[in-house]
Amino acid sequence: MNWPKDAVLHMIRWSLFLAALIAGCWILIGQISPSAYRDEPMEVHFIKTQNDADAIVFFQGGACAVIDTGESVDAAAIIDFLEQRQVARIDLLILTHPDADHIGGAGQLLDAFPIVQVVEPHYTKASQKGDNLELLNQRFRKKDVPVVILTRSRLFRAGEMKFVVYPPLEKHYNKDNNYSLATLAIHRSVNLLLAGDAEEKRLLELMKTHWPQISLYKAAHHGRASKSTGDFIRMISPDYLVVTSAGSDSVVREACEEIGAPIYYTGDGTQSFQSDGQTILPIAPA
Repeated sequence: MNWPKDAVLHMIRWSLFLAALIAGCWILIGQISPSAYRDEPMEVHFIKTQNDADAIVFFQGGACAVIDTGESVDAAAIIDFLEQRQVARIDLLILTHPDADHIGGAGQLLDAFPIVQVVEPHYTKASQKGDNLELLNQRFRKKDVPVVILTRSRLFRAGEMKFVVYPPLEKHYNKDNNYSLATLAIHRSVNLLLAGDAEEKRLLELMKTHWPQISLYKAAHHGRASKSTGDFIRMISPDYLVVTSAGSDSVVREACEEIGAPIYYTGDGTQSFQSDGQTILPIAPA
């Protein structure tokens, strides 16, 4: 069939137009895709709380992850901190264990931000220290927030950041602190270890893990020492140590002095660090 010359030219023009349109869409998609954040630095902020509670925030590109949410009285300050940084959603919320100084602000964060995923330890006892975990989980379910009850180690992602979360090895502990999830936060070659409120039995479990070189360690149990605390710090030999409190036991200080690791206390204010993927350095207070 012989097409008229004008019709052929019209078809060619439309083909070129559609090709340009498709190419433009692909360029736009590439500009807004997560890969655009690949070379962005990572920031981690250990938030100052009213009563030595844990609230730790990670940023990388447009991604945000939170480990623990302080007490209920800390929620407003945490929300303000996130809003100042124009956080649109929390991609990953890790609740290390159900004590009120670790999950107390979670309900208010849920009201303030969309939460993509929550990670918790397997815990069946009723909370005796404030906020009830089951009531909190009912609120998550009501808002269709997926909750992962961790029974084996698992990798989670937020932006370029990776979070390998290690659950306790046993199902039942006398001390609630030993239900603590431990998290290895990874930004390329930089590794941060956060041990929740792990006490002796849980620390002994963590000592069985082959850890990579640790750049920063968030001290277990707010810097309070168990029998194995000093040995664990010397074993992982971090470059920096953060204590979510105004002070720490002498065992912690002596171990850090031995390995040459400075200690940063949230009792002195929010402690912030930035990673370029190769090294991590403290951010000077504004």
